[in-house]
Amino acid sequence: MSVGLLIPLIAIIVFFVSIYYGNNIGGIFVAIGGLLTWFLYGSIMKSEMPDVTGNIIILFGFLLSSAFFLNYGLTRNMFGGYEFIVEGAAVSSTLLFVIVLLGINYKQRTPRVASRGFLGNSEDSSQAKSPDEETVTGIGDDRDTPYDDGEVDYDDYEYEYDYDYEPYSDDYEYDLEED
Repeated sequence: MSVGLLIPLIAIIVFFVSIYYGNNIGGIFVAIGGLLTWFLYGSIMKSEMPDVTGNIIILFGFLLSSAFFLNYGLTRNMFGGYEFIVEGAAVSSTLLFVIVLLGINYKQRTPRVASRGFLGNSEDSSQAKSPDEETVTGIGDDRDTPYDDGEVDYDDYEYEYDYDYEPYSDDYEYDLEED
């Protein structure tokens, strides 16, 4: 697995060298090729992807969208300044959005191991209590709760209704007492 992580590291270094020398198209190809080579290596070697797979995908998405923005979202004018191109920025941000969603999907696919307790005592996962069951265990013991005796004081729930309203339908006669 550590040999496989050298591929993204080398791709990141080559990406920054490519961007430094102004080869933005090369940076796009390095970002795409580095990630594809890493996935191809993992597939050929049949190794498990590490826990940081989602983070690496997000990082490469950021690198790819920044190289795309530098190539298609900015141009130099004849006075030495930069001009902002909205279409290139829009495509770059859309590309970043899609790749970040893909990276988040990979981050959530990591298996959660919940079969061991805090101190290492092993319980069968089917016998482990859910958080809802653990909070319900206190019913009936000597806790200081506002309704300790089980009776509810309904005087707290009095509502005043205003009966001075027009009836919804004239066909029905309401028999209301006047106050």
